[in-house]
This record gives sequence, C-alpha cells and structure tokens, in this order.
Amino acid sequence: MGTVSSDGSTCVIGPVFLDVVMSGLAGPPRPGEEQWVSGCAITAGGAANQAIAIARLLQAPDTDDSSRPRLVATIGQDRAGHLVADILTSEGIDLRWASRCDRQNVTTSLAFNGDRAMVTYGSESVSLLADVIQGDHPAALVADMNAINANHDSIAQWGDVWVLGDVGWDPSGQWDINNLRGLDVTDVFTPNETEAMRYTRTDSVEEAARALSKKVPLVVVTCGPRGAVACDGTDLFTVPALDIPVVDPTGAGDVFSAGLTFAHHAGLQPRAAVSLAIAASNYTVRFPGGSSSAPTGSDLHHWVTSLSRDLTKGLDLTFLDVLNV
Repeated sequence: MGTVSSDGSTCVIGPVFLDVVMSGLAGPPRPGEEQWVSGCAITAGGAANQAIAIARLLQAPDTDDSSRPRLVATIGQDRAGHLVADILTSEGIDLRWASRCDRQNVTTSLAFNGDRAMVTYGSESVSLLADVIQGDHPAALVADMNAINANHDSIAQWGDVWVLGDVGWDPSGQWDINNLRGLDVTDVFTPNETEAMRYTRTDSVEEAARALSKKVPLVVVTCGPRGAVACDGTDLFTVPALDIPVVDPTGAGDVFSAGLTFAHHAGLQPRAAVSLAIAASNYTVRFPGGSSSAPTGSDLHHWVTSLSRDLTKGLDLTFLDVLNV
C-alpha cells in the first residue's frame, strides 16, 4: 500500500494538443491542391480527449469537485493554449496540476476513407507526478506507457491506485519490450492489434492478448472495425464493434480508454466494461473531432437503446444500468 491515501479522483497525464480536425476528404490532398470538406472541429486533443470523455460520462446532477478529472499536462500561454484551457475548463476538467509553457502543441488531422493522417507541432514530453502531486494521490490514473515508465516509482509507492495504460507506434521499428516495463504497475493495458502483436512477436491478436495478460491483470487489444479482444489471464473473449459509418476516428482510442475508466468506477465486469468502451468510441466516430463528440452517459444510453438488437447483439448491455441518464 502507498504511504499516503487516495483522494478518490481520476488523473489523466500526457501531452495535450489543440486539434484542428477536417473530415469528409475525398482522399489525401495532393501538393498544391485545396479541398473543401463537409466537417470540421477545433477541440482539445491528446490526453485532453480522455479527460473530457471521462468527465462527460461521469456527469450527473450531484457531481462534486472531487469527481472532476484532473489533468497533468503542459498548456501553452499563447492564443492556442488559452483556447485549450478554456475548452478544458468549460468541460469541468480540474487544471490544478497543469503547468504552462510558451507554445501550445497543435495537431491538424485529416480524415478520409475511414482513417486519418496527422501533422503535429510541439513536444510529447510529460511531467513528473512527484513534482505536481503533493499529499493524497488519485484513485485512478490514465496514461500512456511513456508517462507510466517515467513515473514508475511514484505509482509503485502509491500502491493502491488503479492504472490504465496505452501505448503508441514505435517509430524505431524495434518494438523493445522494455518500453512496456511499466506494466508491472498497470491494471489495464490497451494496445491496438499491430502494437500488441509486434511487442509480443506473435501472429494473432488472440496470442498477443494471452501473452500480455501474463504481465497485466487485464489486456484489451483494440481492433478497429472488428472490435476488441480481451484477456484477464484466464478468460479470452471478443466484443465486436458496431457496424456503423465512420466519419472521423480521431480520438476514438482515447474515448475507448475513458469508457474503461468509467466502467472501473462503476464496478462493471470485464465484458460489460469492454462493451461500454466500444459503444462510447463507436458513438464518437460518427462525428468529426475526438473529445468534442464524446458522449455523456445520457447521450450513450439514448443512442444504444435506439439501435436494433441485431446491431448490438454482441455487446453486454448491462452497462446501460450504470450510465448517468
């Protein structure tokens, strides 16, 4: 157990971006070409996607300040940074642990053919939790493996914090398993199928999930339009995605993580938790802009219950009982 106690809050740590998202492109722009598109969103991205999506799912009439997600990130002092801070504050995100820098990270995302391409300015550096959190620590932490590795000692000292970790593409092509050394303090790990198979040197998502479940209590491998494969060390199961048109997948993985975090707070079992996460991320991809299209509990409940049984038959719909409507 940690030497200090949990304060009951949820903390998200990671770089934050001002996302400018364009959707409805006919294809990737050619040099010198200008395309007019059908959709656009300007929102806070990166770790902000997760914080905002968690805040929206937690929304309830009796929500108090202690349940507001807290964000550990660096936000610019320029106009773009002020816009990001305004967006986060309006969504109820607690910025007490955020710091400021001169220039805001900015990403332009172009969505086409069910996927997207991105161009980014800024830095992926992360803060040290020991520098910003004094006294009681959060009850839940959402982070990527870079942040977990950098803050391993603090997380291990806390002991009783629930940790969700994800991971990104390895541009070196090495897929060094040492990048995942922080799994020993992680409770749920959410790689995508390519990341999972490359880190484990396996030939299938199922093999990768079983291999990773030896290192973490629950692994959930996301498979895009095919849903997710999860393993808790004993049971291996698949939850399908909903067969719906995709407008923009930007931030869908972050909303998926937020769904799992909300499910943890609600005490859901793994299959219901993964079902909630898939439903939340599928809701999001119907609109441009990750966090700006994340659902509240009421939004998600209304949407899922409006769908046909054939469309939702692969989901464990017991998660509907815990949504704030």
